[in-house]
Amino acid sequence: MAAGAAREWMGRAAWIAARARFLVQSGGVPRVARQLVDRAAAMVLPPGPPPAVDRRPGPHVLVIDKYVPTPDRDTGSLRLSLMMRLLADAGAAVTFAPMVGGGEERHRALLAGSGIEVLTHRGGRDAWLASNGSQLRLAILVRRPIARAALPRVRKAAPSAKVAYETIDLESVREARRAEVDGNRNAAAFAQRLRHEEVQLVRDCDATIVTTPEEEAILRGAVPDALFAVVPAIHVMPEPPFPGVDARCGLLFVGNFRHGPNVDAVRYLADVLLPRVRTAVGPVTLTVVGGNPPRWMEQLDDPDIEVTGWVPDLRPFYDRARVAVVPLRFGAGMKGKVTEAMAHGVPVVTTAVGAEGVDAHRGDELMVADGDEAMASALTTLLTDDDEWRRLATNGRAVVAERYSPAAVGPRLTGLLDALGIAT
Repeated sequence: MAAGAAREWMGRAAWIAARARFLVQSGGVPRVARQLVDRAAAMVLPPGPPPAVDRRPGPHVLVIDKYVPTPDRDTGSLRLSLMMRLLADAGAAVTFAPMVGGGEERHRALLAGSGIEVLTHRGGRDAWLASNGSQLRLAILVRRPIARAALPRVRKAAPSAKVAYETIDLESVREARRAEVDGNRNAAAFAQRLRHEEVQLVRDCDATIVTTPEEEAILRGAVPDALFAVVPAIHVMPEPPFPGVDARCGLLFVGNFRHGPNVDAVRYLADVLLPRVRTAVGPVTLTVVGGNPPRWMEQLDDPDIEVTGWVPDLRPFYDRARVAVVPLRFGAGMKGKVTEAMAHGVPVVTTAVGAEGVDAHRGDELMVADGDEAMASALTTLLTDDDEWRRLATNGRAVVAERYSPAAVGPRLTGLLDALGIAT
């Protein structure tokens, strides 16, 4: 997408989101506000090529996940949506099939607008495989449970197709780390069972897609001859200008709270880190943004902690935050919230777990700290040192533009197609 078109798209999205907020805050008509919010959400992805049915035939690619991606709600969905868009841009005829339901119309429209055919129910997926299996070149099965369930069906309906297992993150790594934090032996045993299933999928599929080099190394240790592709987080770069340091204050955490590591991170932040930072610098606000916050989080007894729930537009929150904090104690895969904040010009403080897969120099483009004192010290530095803030804000944004834009990540996907012998 040309720079001028990108600016026009961002401008329209910003106007619609601002108008929606005005209507909500002023008591305007709720239905109209909802329509405006939906239109803003539909601009999370820039306009794409015409729908697949109107495009020139190319190699057929089928992507199967549990739900239709929701890129306005989590960065994992944003990555998967942009991966499909990049495959379509490369000339593939891409079809998405959810295992459960058809999702919301606005999310289906996002994919359709990117040239992707969307099947809306299970029967549609099975009928599609029956009709198109002989022409299918590649099936991408997203997440371990979906891959285990769908692999036999795909192999039966499309025996000549290649199959790629898209891990999103390694559940076994996440659960093993959770077991270490919780001291739960049962969880450790569960993590071992997950690892066995993940390794078996690597063996059974023709390729495996991971988000970090660390997770490639883990799987390659078990299956040395497997074909891997590292496809990291992908971000459409927000357009400047961005507010300067003098116009910002407080800490920001962004995450979907159906994901356990995010819930644990906010509890750790509120109970342990924030009191230490306040002892060092005085009053500090914390804004927690993301869908499905648990009741205890919404009822935190602290007037300087705001829990917003899901919001249709993150830009205002990034524009006013001084520091994005990602104090993950367990988790796996690449954390899109880290690079998303960097893309918005907000310095990030995170843990080694949070920084996995991010190709950035620690201390120059991203602050990484583990332990209560080290994390609090890093936050204190960025809350009080304006020069350090400017340096990390500038350097971090440059990293994302260079390494995690669609243009930077696209060749990784076309390289995977080449390695599988699929010409576009």
